[in-house]
Amino acid sequence: MNQKNVKPKYRVGGDTPSESIWPFLLLTFAIAGVSFAMMLFDKDLHSPQGFPGLLVWLLAIWSPNLAILILRLRSGGLFSFLKQAISAPANPALLSLTLLPLVLLLALCQILPGIWPDFLTFPGLILLVGINLFMGPLGEEFGWRGFLYPALRLRLGWLGAALLVGIIWGFWHAPLWFIESPQSEIPFAVFLGNVMAFSVLMSILRDGTGPSLVGPILMHLSINVAAGLFGLLGMGSQAEYWTYSLLFMGGAAILALVVYQAGRNIVRMEPTNRPLFRQVFAQWNQVPRRSDEGGL
Repeated sequence: MNQKNVKPKYRVGGDTPSESIWPFLLLTFAIAGVSFAMMLFDKDLHSPQGFPGLLVWLLAIWSPNLAILILRLRSGGLFSFLKQAISAPANPALLSLTLLPLVLLLALCQILPGIWPDFLTFPGLILLVGINLFMGPLGEEFGWRGFLYPALRLRLGWLGAALLVGIIWGFWHAPLWFIESPQSEIPFAVFLGNVMAFSVLMSILRDGTGPSLVGPILMHLSINVAAGLFGLLGMGSQAEYWTYSLLFMGGAAILALVVYQAGRNIVRMEPTNRPLFRQVFAQWNQVPRRSDEGGL
């Protein structure tokens, strides 16, 4: 067999061919599109507070996971995919990065006069965390970071894949600007820049702690909780949102630059079974590490 004709595959609970990207995207946007079409024609569905609205919103939010579930049921490997996704994360110290959105929110509270939150006094904090976990990361990350990012990384490298997933992820949210929603009050360009920054950080976590998705899920949760607290603190002005956005995008850009420069000789190589962060750490420490089957 001519090895040049063999297309690379990413191993995560079985071989995930990169040619499955388009079916995944078509399914994801089709499922979400049905939900948003229902919202456009029925204002009662603009909010997930009622039971019918909740079902429609859940269908949209969970569309990436539903898409990969359908594809995995068709091609096989679903059990091993899920087993790896919920496995204990490698390099658990990297999970400290998931606190970055909340740290930046606290930094913004320091910058703006008269705002200092006591998060422990918020009676609905546990409810806020629970809702944001179910209405976000648990419904999306098996698709975005579990499938799409590693499949794109084979062709684009980690940074290119992270940015492209961020763009796709941002436009997946675009219908929210056509209905009454909190997002519709934010300039879409700012939102898109934010989710691209989020995607970079979550991809770093995916590579550093993978094949587990615990890191990206916790980062996504932290982002959503910070956004919820942003509103609860009354920090809803355009100037304040721009400040927070610039802080976050700047922090993500600096971190991405550090990782990219540290591993610049690695990320240009052909993808291996060794996670990016482990490769970078091995280079820094000059200690060879055994490849982990099932990782990047």
